[in-house]
Parts: sequence; C-alpha cells; structure tokens
Amino acid sequence: MGNAYLRSAPYDPPLNAEQLSQLSFAQIAELYQAADVYVSPYLTEGFNLQVLEAVACGLPIICTAGGPADDFTSNFALQIESKFTAVASDGETLETATE
Repeated sequence: MGNAYLRSAPYDPPLNAEQLSQLSFAQIAELYQAADVYVSPYLTEGFNLQVLEAVACGLPIICTAGGPADDFTSNFALQIESKFTAVASDGETLETATE
C-alpha cells in the first residue's frame, strides 16, 4: 500500500508492512473503508482473498482478468487484461511476453 492509499486513513504517518500485520480485523476494515476503490493488479495470484475483504467493506473492485479470481469477481469487478510489457533498464530490455 502506497502513501496515497493511506492518506485519508485514520493513521498518521502511513503504516509500514510490519505495522499493518499487527492490526485487528476492525482496524483493517477501517483502512479498506478509507479507500475509494480497491485495485488488485496481478499476473499470478492464488485465491486473492483481499478482493473479497474489500468487497465486504463496500469498495468497488478493479482487478486483472485471467487468474483464479475470475471465478468469483466476474459479477462485480471491473476486469482488465493482464499482460507483460517490455521494460528497458540501463539500455537493456528485460523479458517480454504478451498473453
């Protein structure tokens, strides 16, 4: 979670990953409810429970299509195409593929 996501949350300064792991379920729900939308970009994800947590907190969902989450998000999420994109780093092109 970036600083922009937590900007309107009831925690100041923004929390790091270790602090987030120590929150209660109620506090995690507060963080979800402080957001306007939940975005879950992934190429290979397991069940993606976080999408269901966000839905339970009333958030609209944007996620990538083509993974296991398709089984339960097709009715309520905006699904976008999942693909690899070439990235150049210091003049070197990294692995590329298009699905």
